[in-house]
Amino acid sequence: MGVIIKSFILSFGVFGRMILPIFAIVIASSFVWSLLDLISGGYASYLSGPITATFISLFGIRVALSFMGDHRRTAYDILILYSVLYGVFLLIAKGGALMLSDIAAVVYADWQLGEAVSLRNFANAEKSLQFT
Repeated sequence: MGVIIKSFILSFGVFGRMILPIFAIVIASSFVWSLLDLISGGYASYLSGPITATFISLFGIRVALSFMGDHRRTAYDILILYSVLYGVFLLIAKGGALMLSDIAAVVYADWQLGEAVSLRNFANAEKSLQFT
């Protein structure tokens, strides 16, 4: 029972070093992304999710390294640059994977209907997918 109480007390340090900064990151990013959304006419919302998730992941890795004894100073400009680069990469990779699955679904639907796979059939893909 003593181990449970001791771990509960020690968990407040982890909470203060990992969870509370994530709340601050989410609040700051929501403010920044809402301003960028107003400026860009809503196009910044496509980038906000992957970049914020990557920034939180990289921040968590940095905090975990500090728990392990690596007490180098965190360069936030490099952290922001990497999160933007990785976030854009994840956005492109996700779009590519979704496009491949859409193409595979259309090809399978046309194959099941016995139609030739052509660009004309891709234009009417919604009808063949609904039928299949």
